[in-house]
Amino acid sequence: MKTEMKSRILDALGAAAALTISFLLCRYIFFEIHSMMQWPFVLYLLGLVVILVAAVFGGRKIMYSTAWGYLISFMLGMTFNWDTYHPEFDPGVTANNNWSIWLLSFLGFLAMAIIFDIIVKRKN
Repeated sequence: MKTEMKSRILDALGAAAALTISFLLCRYIFFEIHSMMQWPFVLYLLGLVVILVAAVFGGRKIMYSTAWGYLISFMLGMTFNWDTYHPEFDPGVTANNNWSIWLLSFLGFLAMAIIFDIIVKRKN
């Protein structure tokens, strides 16, 4: 019992460390690419909550796919984004959808990991 608890704690700390590194890269190093200050932190907090819940329920795959999903989703968001023109605001105002691609792909990673973990646990 104690080794399982230690294993869960170590997995959670490892996943949280990987998520923190991903957050620091996305928020500070790649800031010039996306210019978002708050959004990377919001997704980081979401990832930490998911890792904590997964650690309680023993979802090791969920923890690590949260950490990797954050960084991969960032790359997907920055690769497939586009600018949109909004004439209803001031002339020349544009917006970018990289934040929504980042969010949806991150939620997709989390959903796939949860489904995969449930399937594996039911087979065992």
